[in-house]
Amino acid sequence: MRPSRRRRCPSRPRQRARSVRRQAPRRATQSCWDESGPLTSKHRTSELEQQIIRKWLERPEGFRSGPDVLAFYGELMLQQSPLLGFPYPGDKYQGLLAILRDHIEPDP
Repeated sequence: MRPSRRRRCPSRPRQRARSVRRQAPRRATQSCWDESGPLTSKHRTSELEQQIIRKWLERPEGFRSGPDVLAFYGELMLQQSPLLGFPYPGDKYQGLLAILRDHIEPDP
């Protein structure tokens, strides 16, 4: 007896088998190593946060208050700065506020 062929639905395209290709293990690059060993994402994040704080503190006094954070964020966005590459699950502006919370001057 001959096995019956399944009929294909004409509106659904035929799926092709996906080939599974093994990926070579990733090599550690020099940028993700420190003299003490491999850098974790937490190390990179804390370094980005330090760079953000340094750049914030380079601003003249009087331009480091709450509303100036939005201007600072806008500058970083326009420059397409890699400083905004920190991992944050929500809005990057809110993440920037969280990083700078101890460095924002009170409004006069």
